[in-house]
This record gives sequence, structure tokens and C-alpha cells, in this order.
Amino acid sequence: SFYDDRQFLFREGIRIARIANAKMILFENVPAITTKTVEKNSNKLIVDLLKDELEESGYTNYKEFVLNAVDFGVPQKRNRFFILAAKDKNLKLSSPEATCHKPVTVKEALRGLPNVIPNSNKEKKAYTRARSDYADLMRDNVFWKIGTGTADTLTYHMPMKHRACTLERFSLLRQGESLKDLFERYVGPEREKLQERRVLPKKMFIKRNYRLISNEPSPTVTSHCLDEFVHPKYNRALTVRECARLQSFPDAYDFCGGPYLVPHVDREVQDKYEQIGDAVPPLLAYAWGTELNKLLKECHK
Repeated sequence: SFYDDRQFLFREGIRIARIANAKMILFENVPAITTKTVEKNSNKLIVDLLKDELEESGYTNYKEFVLNAVDFGVPQKRNRFFILAAKDKNLKLSSPEATCHKPVTVKEALRGLPNVIPNSNKEKKAYTRARSDYADLMRDNVFWKIGTGTADTLTYHMPMKHRACTLERFSLLRQGESLKDLFERYVGPEREKLQERRVLPKKMFIKRNYRLISNEPSPTVTSHCLDEFVHPKYNRALTVRECARLQSFPDAYDFCGGPYLVPHVDREVQDKYEQIGDAVPPLLAYAWGTELNKLLKECHK
């Protein structure tokens, strides 16, 4: 847990809502925010402070929800906490209903994306012939209102650079396994030899190098998705475009404002992997937008 200014960013949302005289305001965060205090050794919860400041700003009608992105067609198990607040005290607040009753799998999500070779520095631009309903949706520029027809050229599908020892580590992973499983499988002298060759690190990181399961949705995509996931079939990390597919970003979406990749150090700019992992999945955002539009019409009656 962190205790810094980031936990009070909701104040900026309220400030902007007041300036715009917005009828409603929606906040999203991880479910753990509901138990986080404003500072160490405090009994005051962040969410209670948020509610207090919503009421002070005239948003006295609010309701909490927890939604899973997988229920909205996103190929990812991603639970998120939402607070929807409105000025109209009589408005019956609601969340969007699930739009997908059969989870989209990683295999379906990555359809049409060709393999790229680690360390080759060769970005692939052409799609393969493999298709799925989900992949077709990601290429449907008309649905996303970002052009016409179907996306026909890939972007951000550049392979990462991996050391030989890292590639060997990936080769040891079965689907559904991570670095933690390798530490449990290889013990004693066998593990020491792998560590000497840097195939295994000296320290075990629980959320690191998880090989995705083809026939299941992905685990939660985070800002560290480059380090956390290994392709279900190939011995490499995911490309930016593959991570974007897992988050339901359309293929024509351009990730602006930051470099392709930068080290995880103190800095003011996000790389493209972080932009993807920190985002609300567009298909879930679309469901919320549809619901808010319905509620706004109720406000005007």
C-alpha cells in the first residue's frame, strides 16, 4: 500500500465536475480501496472521505458497485470498484448489466496477431488469416467510431529484447505457471544451478512471468503487464498490441504521449504498457457510457 497524493486524486474529479456542473460523476478503483485508510494508523477510510466530499459538493446521491470486466466481453478477469454519484436525489442509480455470458479467452483475443521473434527488432504489420468474433470487433473501426471499414495494418506489435537466460526460463513454464511455480519445482542444487546461470533470479517475485492459459480469460492486466505475462504459446513477453487486445483496446487505437518502454523508475511519463494496464477496459467503459446515457435521459424527464 502507498500513502501519497495519488490517493486523493478523486478531488480533481470532483473539482472538474463542479466546474462543469456535471449531473453525475463516476469513480473507479481497485476493490482494495474500500479498506484503505487516508494515512497509516488512521481509522478514516479513503472511500468515506470521498463520500464526505461528494456530499459537500452537492452529490448526495451515490451508490457503490463492483464489476468484473470479463462480464462485458473483455478477455480478462478484472474486478473493479465503482462509485456513481448524482446531484438528483430521486434518481435511481444503477450499473450496466452484463453483456457477455461466455467469457472471451486469451486465444480468441489474440487471433490474427502473428508471432514476433524476440530480439529481432522486427515489427509485424500484417494480420494472419485466423479470426474470432472478438478479434473482428477489435478491428471494426465503424463500431469504435475511429474510421471506416476494418483495421488492416497492425501497430505496436514489436517484440521485446530478452536475454538467453530469460528465454530459457520462459521455456520451462507451462500454461498457468509463473516464476513462483518454478521456485517450487526446482529446489536445492538444481535451483542453485539455474540461479548461477541467471535462468532463475535470486529472489522470487510472486507476480512475475505468468504464462497465460489459452482457453481462459487473462488475469488482471496491470501497469506491469510486460513483466507479469508470458505468451501462452511462444517463449516471450507480450507485445503492446497483445496487451491492448486483452484490455479490449481497438487495433486502430494509437497510444500517444509516452515512449514504447521505459524502466520502472521515478519519472513523470508513462510508457505504453503502463497506459494500457492503468486504463479502464474500453468495452467496460462503453457499457458504463451506455448506462450513464440512460440515466441522463431520466434526469431530463
